[in-house]
Amino acid sequence: NNIVLIDTFTQYSRYMPVLKAIVRTAEARLRPVLLTTATTIAGMTPLMLGISIDFANGGYTVDAPAALWWKQLATAIVFGLATSTFLTLVLTPSLLAIRYWAGEIWSASGQLIAALSTGRNSAATRDLRLRLDAKSTAGPVEIVWPAPELDEPDADVEDDDDDDDETFTDDVVPIKPPHPPLRRVL
Repeated sequence: NNIVLIDTFTQYSRYMPVLKAIVRTAEARLRPVLLTTATTIAGMTPLMLGISIDFANGGYTVDAPAALWWKQLATAIVFGLATSTFLTLVLTPSLLAIRYWAGEIWSASGQLIAALSTGRNSAATRDLRLRLDAKSTAGPVEIVWPAPELDEPDADVEDDDDDDDETFTDDVVPIKPPHPPLRRVL
């Protein structure tokens, strides 16, 4: 279960932010992990309790020799599955998030050290200042790059051509820009 959870996280993190990928992974794997764990624990509980069920003749016996033979193994499986389910659904996503936050802290401290060691007018200091200013703005900031303006033909200009044998129209069809205005929300 844990290997599949980490593989699912790897798939999600390719196309979404890391923290969102962690949450989506835990959501996606919650049902399969709990179902496989619950069915295995439910199937092993009679052996763990020493109950031997006789399906042929009906009835059951407690602490029969066959049940005692498998009791320790069933107990290890049940408690091992319960522990591994906790590790899979709680500890693994937490460690993935801690790894991400540690990387962010490491990167920010490296940028801070670079800004402090290179002086006031360095590119690292300007980048740090801009990053801090961007974080201190209230609400999302939208940067809009307008689409390129189209040149409209002048209606006042007359055609000076004296060619009467061919008729040309001066209708100019405006070309649409290849993309809409670019927008970026910070």
